[in-house]
Amino acid sequence: RAKNAIHVGAVTHTGVLTEFSSLGPQDDGRMFPSICAKGYNVWSTGPGNDYMYMNGTSQTCPTVTGTAALLSERYAQLHQGQEIPSDLLRAILANTATDAGRPGPDFQYGFGIMNGEKAAIALENQYHAQDAVAKGENKQLTIQIPAGCQELRVMLVWNDPPSVKADEWGDRTLVNDLDLSLTVGSTNYLPWVCDPTKGNLLKNAVRNSDHLNNIEQITLTAHELQGAR
Repeated sequence: RAKNAIHVGAVTHTGVLTEFSSLGPQDDGRMFPSICAKGYNVWSTGPGNDYMYMNGTSQTCPTVTGTAALLSERYAQLHQGQEIPSDLLRAILANTATDAGRPGPDFQYGFGIMNGEKAAIALENQYHAQDAVAKGENKQLTIQIPAGCQELRVMLVWNDPPSVKADEWGDRTLVNDLDLSLTVGSTNYLPWVCDPTKGNLLKNAVRNSDHLNNIEQITLTAHELQGAR
């Protein structure tokens, strides 16, 4: 039931979800997995000091971990040796993932298939900001949208503290409920939210307030961005 981890699903080399990859949601309705990466027919180490092709999320997790390590190293190079905050690392990996499955986040692919190159570019261009907010406080951040922009992704991620009691199955795990919204022109947009109730798991995400997850994403198309000009 970890809230501040990267949960990883497995896809083939063509981006198709494998039959052994676990699906969401988590028991309290939270998004699962976070992202996906290749976990089928992976050239890996084997018994007897040998190499072999292997399948499993146990192959996917090292791929994501290795990419995360490289991103951490790049962040340190750009910030005088500082360690990348874990919530920023999760945000960079999730928000730059290549969308897969149904449009937006879903309970099969999460926020998409990991794209290490785009994640590194986001770090190098400093497409991120860090701040703190007090209870009941509102914070605003203005984003300059480049001319000709074809897509915008905005994500809010925070490390949520542990619950003060032992959680029972289905109990809401979230402690600090932050809410992301984006105003473009005169239009206000809310995050993409998936319906975790029985019979609705395969429906497309809809824009709504999110009171379950400590990772929220808003995306805008080129058409929607026209309101910013």
